Amino acid sequence: MKIVFANTALMLFLSSLTLAQQGEVRHFFPDGKLKEIMNYSNGKLSGKNYFYYPTGILKSVIEFKNNLKNGQCLNYYESGVLYESLQYSDDLLNGPFKTYYPEGKLKESGNYKNGLIESDYFIYYESGVLKSKYFFKSGKKDGLQLDYYETGKVKAEANYSNDIQIGINKWFYESGLLMKELNYEDGKPNGPAKEFYENGVLKAEKNYDYSHLSGINKFFSEDGRLQSEISYKRGYKEGIAKTFYPSGKLWTEQNYSLDQLDGETKIYRENGSLWFIEIYQKGKLVESKEFTEEGKLVNEKTY
Repeated sequence: MKIVFANTALMLFLSSLTLAQQGEVRHFFPDGKLKEIMNYSNGKLSGKNYFYYPTGILKSVIEFKNNLKNGQCLNYYESGVLYESLQYSDDLLNGPFKTYYPEGKLKESGNYKNGLIESDYFIYYESGVLKSKYFFKSGKKDGLQLDYYETGKVKAEANYSNDIQIGINKWFYESGLLMKELNYEDGKPNGPAKEFYENGVLKAEKNYDYSHLSGINKFFSEDGRLQSEISYKRGYKEGIAKTFYPSGKLWTEQNYSLDQLDGETKIYRENGSLWFIEIYQKGKLVESKEFTEEGKLVNEKTY
Protein backbone atom coordinates (compact mmCIF):
# COMPACT_ATOMS: atom_id res chain seq x y z
CA MET A 1 0.00 0.00 0.00
CA LYS A 2 2.86 2.36 0.88
CA ILE A 3 4.57 1.58 -2.46
CA VAL A 4 1.38 2.30 -4.44
CA PHE A 5 0.92 5.54 -2.52
CA ALA A 6 4.55 6.53 -3.18
CA ASN A 7 4.23 5.84 -6.94
CA THR A 8 1.00 7.82 -7.10
CA ALA A 9 2.59 10.71 -5.27
CA LEU A 10 5.57 10.65 -7.66
CA MET A 11 3.30 10.74 -10.70
CA LEU A 12 1.38 13.68 -9.27
CA PHE A 13 4.66 15.44 -8.55
CA LEU A 14 5.94 14.91 -12.11
CA SER A 15 2.61 16.03 -13.54
CA SER A 16 2.81 19.20 -11.49
CA LEU A 17 6.28 19.81 -12.86
CA THR A 18 5.01 19.40 -16.45
CA LEU A 19 2.09 21.71 -15.79
CA ALA A 20 4.45 24.19 -14.23
CA GLN A 21 6.80 24.23 -17.22
CA GLN A 22 7.33 27.80 -18.31
CA GLY A 23 9.66 29.23 -20.91
CA GLU A 24 12.40 27.47 -22.83
CA VAL A 25 13.27 23.76 -22.47
CA ARG A 26 16.14 22.19 -24.41
CA HIS A 27 16.63 18.53 -25.35
CA PHE A 28 19.82 17.00 -26.70
CA PHE A 29 20.97 14.01 -28.76
CA PRO A 30 23.09 11.37 -26.93
CA ASP A 31 26.25 12.98 -28.35
CA GLY A 32 25.31 16.28 -26.72
CA LYS A 33 24.17 18.09 -29.83
CA LEU A 34 21.03 20.18 -29.60
CA LYS A 35 17.91 18.24 -30.65
CA GLU A 36 15.06 20.68 -29.97
CA ILE A 37 14.13 23.90 -28.23
CA MET A 38 10.63 23.83 -26.79
CA ASN A 39 8.79 26.84 -25.44
CA TYR A 40 6.07 26.48 -22.81
CA SER A 41 3.40 28.69 -21.35
CA ASN A 42 1.49 27.34 -18.34
CA GLY A 43 2.79 23.85 -19.11
CA LYS A 44 1.69 23.89 -22.75
CA LEU A 45 3.72 24.30 -25.93
CA SER A 46 3.47 27.88 -27.08
CA GLY A 47 5.24 30.12 -29.54
CA LYS A 48 8.06 29.04 -31.85
CA ASN A 49 9.65 25.63 -31.26
CA TYR A 50 12.86 24.53 -32.97
CA PHE A 51 13.92 21.05 -34.10
CA TYR A 52 17.36 20.02 -35.39
CA TYR A 53 19.00 17.25 -37.42
CA PRO A 54 21.70 15.21 -35.61
CA THR A 55 24.18 17.21 -37.71
CA GLY A 56 23.10 20.40 -35.95
CA ILE A 57 21.28 21.81 -38.97
CA LEU A 58 17.87 23.32 -38.30
CA LYS A 59 15.12 20.86 -39.34
CA SER A 60 11.85 22.62 -38.45
CA VAL A 61 10.41 25.73 -36.87
CA ILE A 62 6.83 25.22 -35.71
CA GLU A 63 4.53 27.65 -33.95
CA PHE A 64 2.30 26.28 -31.17
CA LYS A 65 -0.53 27.58 -29.03
CA ASN A 66 -2.03 25.54 -26.19
CA ASN A 67 -0.12 22.42 -27.33
CA LEU A 68 -1.58 22.67 -30.85
CA LYS A 69 0.16 23.76 -34.03
CA ASN A 70 -0.99 27.30 -34.71
CA GLY A 71 0.70 29.60 -37.17
CA GLN A 72 3.66 29.02 -39.42
CA CYS A 73 5.56 25.75 -39.87
CA LEU A 74 8.88 25.77 -41.72
CA ASN A 75 10.65 22.53 -42.67
CA TYR A 76 14.19 22.39 -44.05
CA TYR A 77 16.37 20.00 -46.01
CA GLU A 78 19.45 18.79 -44.14
CA SER A 79 21.40 21.12 -46.40
CA GLY A 80 19.67 24.02 -44.66
CA VAL A 81 17.54 24.96 -47.68
CA LEU A 82 13.84 25.53 -47.01
CA TYR A 83 11.76 22.48 -47.98
CA GLU A 84 8.23 23.69 -47.22
CA SER A 85 6.25 26.47 -45.63
CA LEU A 86 2.86 25.65 -44.07
CA GLN A 87 0.19 27.33 -41.99
CA TYR A 88 -1.70 25.62 -39.15
CA SER A 89 -4.82 26.43 -37.19
CA ASP A 90 -5.52 24.22 -34.15
CA ASP A 91 -3.40 21.38 -35.58
CA LEU A 92 -5.11 21.52 -38.99
CA LEU A 93 -3.42 22.78 -42.13
CA ASN A 94 -5.05 26.08 -43.03
CA GLY A 95 -3.90 28.74 -45.44
CA PRO A 96 -1.22 28.96 -48.13
CA PHE A 97 1.59 26.43 -48.49
CA LYS A 98 4.73 26.18 -50.60
CA THR A 99 7.30 23.45 -51.21
CA TYR A 100 10.75 23.86 -52.72
CA TYR A 101 13.33 21.87 -54.67
CA PRO A 102 16.64 21.08 -52.89
CA GLU A 103 18.24 23.98 -54.77
CA GLY A 104 15.67 26.36 -53.29
CA LYS A 105 13.40 26.92 -56.28
CA LEU A 106 9.63 26.79 -55.88
CA LYS A 107 8.14 23.33 -56.53
CA GLU A 108 4.50 23.55 -55.39
CA SER A 109 2.08 26.16 -54.12
CA GLY A 110 -1.51 26.03 -53.02
CA ASN A 111 -3.90 26.48 -50.16
CA TYR A 112 -5.30 24.31 -47.37
CA LYS A 113 -8.67 24.59 -45.70
CA ASN A 114 -9.39 22.50 -42.61
CA GLY A 115 -6.61 20.07 -43.47
CA LEU A 116 -7.60 19.60 -47.13
CA ILE A 117 -6.21 21.17 -50.29
CA GLU A 118 -8.62 23.82 -51.56
CA SER A 119 -8.81 25.83 -54.78
CA ASP A 120 -5.85 26.23 -57.17
CA TYR A 121 -2.78 24.01 -56.77
CA PHE A 122 0.34 24.68 -58.84
CA ILE A 123 3.38 22.50 -59.60
CA TYR A 124 6.52 23.93 -61.21
CA TYR A 125 9.53 22.62 -63.10
CA GLU A 126 12.92 23.34 -61.52
CA SER A 127 13.32 25.98 -64.22
CA GLY A 128 10.40 27.88 -62.67
CA VAL A 129 8.03 27.15 -65.55
CA LEU A 130 4.52 26.01 -64.61
CA LYS A 131 4.21 22.21 -64.89
CA SER A 132 0.65 21.56 -63.67
CA LYS A 133 -2.39 23.56 -62.66
CA TYR A 134 -5.03 21.67 -60.71
CA PHE A 135 -8.18 22.72 -58.91
CA PHE A 136 -9.30 21.08 -55.67
CA LYS A 137 -12.54 21.15 -53.76
CA SER A 138 -12.43 19.78 -50.21
CA GLY A 139 -9.22 17.88 -50.99
CA LYS A 140 -10.48 16.36 -54.23
CA LYS A 141 -9.73 17.25 -57.83
CA ASP A 142 -12.63 19.08 -59.42
CA GLY A 143 -13.02 20.69 -62.83
CA LEU A 144 -10.37 21.20 -65.50
CA GLN A 145 -6.83 20.01 -64.69
CA LEU A 146 -3.93 21.09 -66.90
CA ASP A 147 -0.39 19.76 -67.42
CA TYR A 148 2.24 21.67 -69.39
CA TYR A 149 5.48 21.01 -71.23
CA GLU A 150 8.47 22.99 -70.04
CA THR A 151 8.06 25.12 -73.16
CA GLY A 152 4.72 26.31 -71.76
CA LYS A 153 2.61 24.36 -74.25
CA VAL A 154 -0.35 22.37 -72.92
CA LYS A 155 0.52 18.67 -72.46
CA ALA A 156 -2.78 17.31 -71.16
CA GLU A 157 -6.31 18.40 -70.31
CA ALA A 158 -8.30 16.31 -67.84
CA ASN A 159 -11.73 16.79 -66.32
CA TYR A 160 -12.60 15.69 -62.78
CA SER A 161 -15.61 15.62 -60.54
CA ASN A 162 -15.16 14.69 -56.88
CA ASP A 163 -11.68 13.27 -57.64
CA ILE A 164 -13.04 11.06 -60.45
CA GLN A 165 -11.94 11.52 -64.06
CA ILE A 166 -14.88 12.24 -66.37
CA GLY A 167 -15.68 13.48 -69.86
CA ILE A 168 -13.33 14.11 -72.77
CA ASN A 169 -9.65 14.14 -71.80
CA LYS A 170 -6.93 15.21 -74.23
CA TRP A 171 -3.16 14.78 -74.58
CA PHE A 172 -1.02 16.90 -76.89
CA TYR A 173 2.37 16.78 -78.57
CA GLU A 174 4.77 19.57 -77.72
CA SER A 175 4.02 20.99 -81.15
CA GLY A 176 0.45 21.60 -79.99
CA LEU A 177 -1.10 18.91 -82.17
CA LEU A 178 -3.52 16.45 -80.59
CA MET A 179 -1.95 13.14 -79.51
CA LYS A 180 -4.92 11.35 -77.94
CA GLU A 181 -8.57 11.98 -77.14
CA LEU A 182 -10.33 9.71 -74.69
CA ASN A 183 -13.68 9.75 -72.90
CA TYR A 184 -13.91 8.83 -69.20
CA GLU A 185 -16.85 7.66 -67.14
CA ASP A 186 -16.53 7.02 -63.40
CA GLY A 187 -12.76 7.32 -63.67
CA LYS A 188 -12.39 4.74 -66.45
CA PRO A 189 -11.91 5.04 -70.22
CA ASN A 190 -15.26 4.34 -71.86
CA GLY A 191 -16.49 4.76 -75.42
CA PRO A 192 -14.63 5.82 -78.58
CA ALA A 193 -11.04 7.06 -78.46
CA LYS A 194 -8.67 8.43 -81.08
CA GLU A 195 -4.88 8.57 -81.26
CA PHE A 196 -2.82 10.60 -83.71
CA TYR A 197 0.74 10.66 -85.04
CA GLU A 198 2.82 13.76 -84.46
CA ASN A 199 2.14 14.81 -88.06
CA GLY A 200 -1.59 14.93 -87.27
CA VAL A 201 -2.50 11.73 -89.13
CA LEU A 202 -4.92 9.35 -87.41
CA LYS A 203 -3.02 6.52 -85.68
CA ALA A 204 -5.81 4.49 -84.07
CA GLU A 205 -9.54 4.37 -83.55
CA LYS A 206 -10.32 2.47 -80.35
CA ASN A 207 -13.34 1.57 -78.31
CA TYR A 208 -13.32 1.09 -74.54
CA ASP A 209 -15.73 -0.64 -72.24
CA TYR A 210 -14.78 0.73 -68.81
CA SER A 211 -10.99 0.45 -69.25
CA HIS A 212 -11.12 -2.61 -71.53
CA LEU A 213 -10.69 -2.52 -75.30
CA SER A 214 -13.93 -3.68 -76.88
CA GLY A 215 -15.42 -4.06 -80.34
CA ILE A 216 -13.61 -3.24 -83.58
CA ASN A 217 -10.37 -1.30 -83.16
CA LYS A 218 -8.51 0.11 -86.17
CA PHE A 219 -4.82 0.96 -86.50
CA PHE A 220 -3.28 3.10 -89.25
CA SER A 221 0.18 3.80 -90.68
CA GLU A 222 1.81 7.21 -90.45
CA ASP A 223 0.71 7.99 -94.00
CA GLY A 224 -2.92 7.18 -93.17
CA ARG A 225 -3.26 3.62 -94.51
CA LEU A 226 -5.31 1.06 -92.61
CA GLN A 227 -2.85 -1.50 -91.22
CA SER A 228 -5.04 -3.69 -89.05
CA GLU A 229 -8.57 -4.15 -87.81
CA ILE A 230 -8.93 -6.15 -84.59
CA SER A 231 -11.94 -7.27 -82.60
CA TYR A 232 -11.69 -7.09 -78.78
CA LYS A 233 -13.82 -8.20 -75.88
CA ARG A 234 -13.07 -7.10 -72.30
CA GLY A 235 -9.49 -6.23 -73.28
CA TYR A 236 -8.74 -9.50 -75.09
CA LYS A 237 -8.52 -10.15 -78.80
CA GLU A 238 -11.70 -12.02 -79.59
CA GLY A 239 -13.05 -12.92 -83.01
CA ILE A 240 -11.71 -11.70 -86.35
CA ALA A 241 -8.48 -9.75 -86.77
CA LYS A 242 -7.39 -8.46 -90.18
CA THR A 243 -4.14 -6.99 -91.49
CA PHE A 244 -3.64 -5.22 -94.81
CA TYR A 245 -0.94 -4.65 -97.41
CA PRO A 246 0.22 -1.04 -98.02
CA SER A 247 -1.95 -1.19 -101.13
CA GLY A 248 -4.99 -1.73 -98.93
CA LYS A 249 -5.49 -5.33 -100.02
CA LEU A 250 -6.28 -7.95 -97.37
CA TRP A 251 -3.15 -9.71 -96.09
CA THR A 252 -4.27 -11.89 -93.16
CA GLU A 253 -7.54 -12.89 -91.57
CA GLN A 254 -7.20 -14.52 -88.15
CA ASN A 255 -9.47 -15.86 -85.43
CA TYR A 256 -8.77 -15.15 -81.76
CA SER A 257 -10.15 -16.46 -78.50
CA LEU A 258 -9.04 -14.87 -75.22
CA ASP A 259 -6.02 -13.25 -76.91
CA GLN A 260 -4.83 -16.52 -78.49
CA LEU A 261 -5.02 -17.62 -82.10
CA ASP A 262 -7.77 -20.21 -82.30
CA GLY A 263 -9.32 -21.67 -85.41
CA GLU A 264 -8.61 -20.77 -89.00
CA THR A 265 -6.08 -18.18 -90.20
CA LYS A 266 -5.99 -17.18 -93.86
CA ILE A 267 -3.03 -15.49 -95.53
CA TYR A 268 -3.47 -13.86 -98.94
CA ARG A 269 -1.17 -12.69 -101.68
CA GLU A 270 -1.40 -9.05 -102.62
CA ASN A 271 -3.24 -10.02 -105.80
CA GLY A 272 -6.02 -11.42 -103.62
CA SER A 273 -5.34 -15.15 -104.11
CA LEU A 274 -5.30 -17.43 -101.06
CA TRP A 275 -1.75 -18.37 -100.09
CA PHE A 276 -1.95 -20.24 -96.77
CA ILE A 277 -4.54 -21.65 -94.41
CA GLU A 278 -3.35 -22.29 -90.86
CA ILE A 279 -5.29 -23.98 -88.08
CA TYR A 280 -4.61 -23.02 -84.47
CA GLN A 281 -5.76 -24.47 -81.19
CA LYS A 282 -5.32 -22.24 -78.13
CA GLY A 283 -2.38 -20.42 -79.69
CA LYS A 284 -0.62 -23.50 -81.13
CA LEU A 285 -0.30 -24.19 -84.84
CA VAL A 286 -1.67 -27.68 -85.57
CA GLU A 287 -2.14 -27.67 -89.34
CA SER A 288 -1.12 -25.64 -92.41
CA LYS A 289 -1.91 -25.70 -96.13
CA GLU A 290 -0.24 -23.84 -98.99
CA PHE A 291 -1.91 -22.99 -102.30
CA THR A 292 -0.81 -21.77 -105.70
CA GLU A 293 -2.25 -18.55 -107.15
CA GLU A 294 -4.66 -20.77 -109.08
CA GLY A 295 -5.89 -22.31 -105.85
CA LYS A 296 -4.15 -25.68 -106.13
CA LEU A 297 -2.99 -27.28 -102.85
CA VAL A 298 0.79 -27.77 -103.01
CA ASN A 299 1.79 -28.40 -99.40
CA GLU A 300 0.05 -29.69 -96.30
CA LYS A 301 1.45 -30.21 -92.80
CA THR A 302 0.22 -31.23 -89.40
CA TYR A 303 2.04 -30.37 -86.16
